[in-house]
Amino acid sequence: MRVIWPPATVREVWRIHDYIRDFNPRAAAHLADRLFQAGASLSTDPHRGRPVYGTSLRELLIVYPYIIRYEVVGGEVHILRIRHGMRLQ
Repeated sequence: MRVIWPPATVREVWRIHDYIRDFNPRAAAHLADRLFQAGASLSTDPHRGRPVYGTSLRELLIVYPYIIRYEVVGGEVHILRIRHGMRLQ
């Protein structure tokens, strides 16, 4: 299954990276790598994230505290958002 990262979602990852880099450059690089790897891993098991109630979306909490929100459409996984788990919708 193909994983689609819209430019805005890629920018979200780099914004997170840039914020953390100010405190710990190695941790920032590691986190960005893990987020991209987690998204890519959805190509083999796209339904492992939990369903978001009342929507067609799914969420994957794999890099605490960040949540990958995505949607499976046909043969594609669309990564829609990366958000901090402590932030409100």
